[in-house]
Amino acid sequence: MPDQPLRPAFISRQVIDGNYFFLDLKTRKPGRLSIACGGLEKCSPHYDVHRQDFRYFAIEFVLSGRGEYTVGDQVHPLFAGSVFAYGPGVDHRIRCIDRNGMVKYFVDFHGPGANKLIQSSALSASNPLRLGRTRWFEMIFDMMISSESQPRQLAIEQCSHLLSLLFLRLETDAQSDTPDASSAFETFKRCQRYIQAHHAQLHTVSEVADACHVDRAYLSRLIKRYAHEGAYQYLIRLKMQHAAELLVKEKQALAHAASAVGYDDTALFSKVFKRIHGVSPRHFIDRIGR
Repeated sequence: MPDQPLRPAFISRQVIDGNYFFLDLKTRKPGRLSIACGGLEKCSPHYDVHRQDFRYFAIEFVLSGRGEYTVGDQVHPLFAGSVFAYGPGVDHRIRCIDRNGMVKYFVDFHGPGANKLIQSSALSASNPLRLGRTRWFEMIFDMMISSESQPRQLAIEQCSHLLSLLFLRLETDAQSDTPDASSAFETFKRCQRYIQAHHAQLHTVSEVADACHVDRAYLSRLIKRYAHEGAYQYLIRLKMQHAAELLVKEKQALAHAASAVGYDDTALFSKVFKRIHGVSPRHFIDRIGR
């Protein structure tokens, strides 16, 4: 996750690595809902942020790790899959309590309709929700981050629509946030973190199962249940998403991108890439642009 220069003061320096986008940070009264910024943060084990005068409305989504969210005199546990929201001037504290750190997405927004979005959702009580399914949330946040390459106004428009989609997904994906979350979901998240960290070097689902000390068939059922696709398809999709970033963002040659995700045969790589993205790597580069 490439770090961005000139981060605003409210972006914590207790972040080990971050991938951010900054669109409309000024809090003058816009005519409609506007996206300020957002991103993906890898927080240090000592991450501890206390804000009393934050300017924006915000949604935060914990991808991995454990933490605590304090608002008022209420302390809420955070787990992988936790989603919570807060608004301007809300005294809140977000703290990591995981020795391996915590990874989380966030998006900050403001303007007419911002408060109504939260108040009319399941997040209105300020209690974190637990997502039973996280794939949609991850994809939506990733699309927000990738919008940075678009012209600013177009990016704001796209992210505003994606924000509305996040709230719509809450109705489908949220479940009550309880400390005794199912062990199946925790096992899935543990395996998911391993796949996300090592997908470039992985070739089979069995390799994942062995590394995570779970039965291969059980792992396949977990991925089908929570990611809503086959285990091997999930692994390949991550590989091809990584390859797409290497081709477009890092401008790597086709052979280098293929090799980086475990393909020595560029013809086979191109075939798999087209199956996932719908176009060949070269057409993908032409469409997205360098």
